[in-house]
Amino acid sequence: MNPLSCIARVKRTTDNDFNRPPDFPQYVFASFTGDRSGSMSSMININNHVPAKGLYDFIKSQCDHALLNNQTAYISVTTFDNEDETFINNKKSTTISVGMNDCINWMDPRGSTKLYDTAIKCLNKLENNAQNLLESLPKNIKKLNPKITKIWSLLTDGFDNASFATAEDLRRTVLKARGDGTICYFLAANMDAEEVGESFGFSAQNAMTFDADADHAEVGMRSVTANMIRSASNGVSAPFTQMQRQSSQNTNMRHSSAPTSSFMNAINTPLSPSNFVTPPPLRRSRNQPPRMSRLVRS
Repeated sequence: MNPLSCIARVKRTTDNDFNRPPDFPQYVFASFTGDRSGSMSSMININNHVPAKGLYDFIKSQCDHALLNNQTAYISVTTFDNEDETFINNKKSTTISVGMNDCINWMDPRGSTKLYDTAIKCLNKLENNAQNLLESLPKNIKKLNPKITKIWSLLTDGFDNASFATAEDLRRTVLKARGDGTICYFLAANMDAEEVGESFGFSAQNAMTFDADADHAEVGMRSVTANMIRSASNGVSAPFTQMQRQSSQNTNMRHSSAPTSSFMNAINTPLSPSNFVTPPPLRRSRNQPPRMSRLVRS
């Protein structure tokens, strides 16, 4: 009897690895914490509100991915300047209704940068939400040890100038969360994200610098969304690739990158056809906000 032609690839994660692939997460907690301080205006042009589009794509991708893979996903979104506001608070992906106009309002630049206080609050809330779910599960489900994946991304383009907490407080919080299994991403402009990210407790592989203009910021936000989807697929960190790092910065301003070979082993699950309506090109003027229909998940 001839063996199946695909037998060599069954349960393999790379060409030379016969280990069983990672378990598929049943529950996903995905949280976005985004800077909307005044300096973020450099990432907006007449055709593209990049911070808003990046946030919209994050929400849409997480909702589509959970639906496609029959996962229970909980989404959280908080933005900050000198104040923090939570717009989506641990909501099930199947109940979320959001449009581009919402994301524009949530990410429109203003104020200063309360980075540390907001990041610590959001990360602690993510940890508590996941723990509360675990404790609420019936005993027969708990015995099955369901896999819960926690993913958090922090976006900023400047250093803190409005918090009571310190950088060391943030570092302790991030390290504790990572020790508890949370996958943390740091996306930053106007600084060396790998060096600063490590000082905040992030892995250098999961920290990436982008240039603070519309084109490079769009690539950076698209990259972190893609990596969060890969992490949601298998519960494993998906570090930024060399290509992602190069594409998010001007040729003359690139920083060196950490090795990212493990990224190539991440499971890349395709997204289902979107239930969101693609918004028209954004054309903003000072006096007239863009007219867009509300985008609603069915």
